[in-house]
Amino acid sequence: MRDSLVNLMELQKVENELDALESLKGDLPHKVRELESELNRLKTEQENYENELNELKRAKAHWDTELKVLQDQLAKYQEQLYSVQSNREYDAITVEIDATKEKIDDAETRIVEFMEREDQIQNALEELTSKIDAGEEELEDKRTELDEKIKATENEYRKWEDKRKALVNNLNKPLLSQYRRIRRVKGHNAVVNVNKYACGGCYSAIPPQKVVEIRTMNQLIICESCGRILVYENESEAVTS
Repeated sequence: MRDSLVNLMELQKVENELDALESLKGDLPHKVRELESELNRLKTEQENYENELNELKRAKAHWDTELKVLQDQLAKYQEQLYSVQSNREYDAITVEIDATKEKIDDAETRIVEFMEREDQIQNALEELTSKIDAGEEELEDKRTELDEKIKATENEYRKWEDKRKALVNNLNKPLLSQYRRIRRVKGHNAVVNVNKYACGGCYSAIPPQKVVEIRTMNQLIICESCGRILVYENESEAVTS
């Protein structure tokens, strides 16, 4: 167990070094992900508008054709008025003319609505295009900045990562899993040294007999107050069991 605890202490130091290197990136990774997400949203919105615009154009083309047909019909009915032979024929044609005029009004109203909506979409697309262009430019800048920071620490990061892998390979899975769980909750200090009969994490007092047990480094002992793994890091003073 002593070797495992020593490896665990060393693993924590290595992972803290890796965390420190990660922190040099600042909020750039988060900012890059945020910009990518926003650009995806804007492009989806752009695509939806373009699809709607295409549908509007097809609908408008249909009603333009329909309007032309109705206008031709109206012209024929109006021409027939000059050749009617009776009041009954006149009344019948007049009814057709009135009905056709209503259909024309409806078609023209629809066409105007389509045109107004087309204008709205075109304006929205212009605004979206401007936002997307600006977003892509900002994203490119942030990616470049992030890449530069990664390259600046690449060699050092690889060195610590190799050490981490070697230490992980020398730890049994249950102990490593427990360490990982504690570190997720407690942050950088999952393994803490006993300092003057107190937990180095929460500073709670530890009974002298328990300190003696911790110094032997031959068993896994957890702080009853904070749940961290307790060790005695000064090996020259550690008790040999």
